[in-house]
Amino acid sequence: MCDLEQIKQKLARLKEKDLRFNEPYFTNQMILREGCKGDVIENLLNPINLVYCYKQDHKVYCFYFKISNTRTMKLPVIFNKKGLYILTYIKRYRSWKGMIR
Repeated sequence: MCDLEQIKQKLARLKEKDLRFNEPYFTNQMILREGCKGDVIENLLNPINLVYCYKQDHKVYCFYFKISNTRTMKLPVIFNKKGLYILTYIKRYRSWKGMIR
């Protein structure tokens, strides 16, 4: 697990120009899962809804954002020198509360 407050601070310092997406895969997955790129950008730049994160391997972090009481947005990302590289978009129809116990 990673330090949630440190990650939130790191994300809050980013600007929209610092975000890069794994295109076209990211957009295809977002459309399939009925997501919105604006919501992704908003949650990353203003991470108040970030409820959980963990380091998947030496470079990839997985962020979980609360969308509602029954939906969670999962974003696997990589921090790099230029900012943040977003790999894909996953919308889960599960409560986020169970994963932080």
